[in-house]
Amino acid sequence: MDRQQLIVLAMGAARRAHHKFAVNPVARVDVFGALRQAGAYVFFRPLKSIYGAYLPTGDKVPALLINSNLPLSTQRFTAAHELGHVFLKHKTLSLDTEIGFVPEERKGVDDDEIVAEAFGAFFLMPKPLVMNMIRELDLHVEQLRPRDVYLLGLRMGTSYQATVNQLQTLKLVKYAVAEKLRDLPPKEIKQELNDDETLGLELVYRCL
Repeated sequence: MDRQQLIVLAMGAARRAHHKFAVNPVARVDVFGALRQAGAYVFFRPLKSIYGAYLPTGDKVPALLINSNLPLSTQRFTAAHELGHVFLKHKTLSLDTEIGFVPEERKGVDDDEIVAEAFGAFFLMPKPLVMNMIRELDLHVEQLRPRDVYLLGLRMGTSYQATVNQLQTLKLVKYAVAEKLRDLPPKEIKQELNDDETLGLELVYRCL
């Protein structure tokens, strides 16, 4: 299969997983609750060079490892990525040294990793959820600013970069716009929000 076919496969799998784990597709996703329902053994450990790992065990329950040194939003995405391996019953060991890439663009990555990455994005950020959060935050897709994407990620529990990538995958922002958004460090956006007294704490709290 080509990359686009793999992404479509992952999107369908994420929808089936939502149904199986009774996930509300318009509310923030409890990915750790889904992992518990999936029955995998999940271990959180401070790691240096990997985000997470998937250890298949044949017909037995698989084990997952998640780097506890990561920010919570990245742990959530890593968990969703590893859930993709579990749900799709991948057969090979996966040591994930990179999380949050754009599946359509990443070269040199095997099919299982492309599918797991796309699954993670669609599981945490299905289009109905993204559109619902955009409406609740009173944002406009055609005029999304970096601060808007940052707040959207806070609301969904996803990192800024992963949110930008999924907006691009969902074709809600064009490639050129996504590239400009990716170029801006989240720390700068956070500082801008902190400095903007007109924003008000109420909006930020609504995003948490």
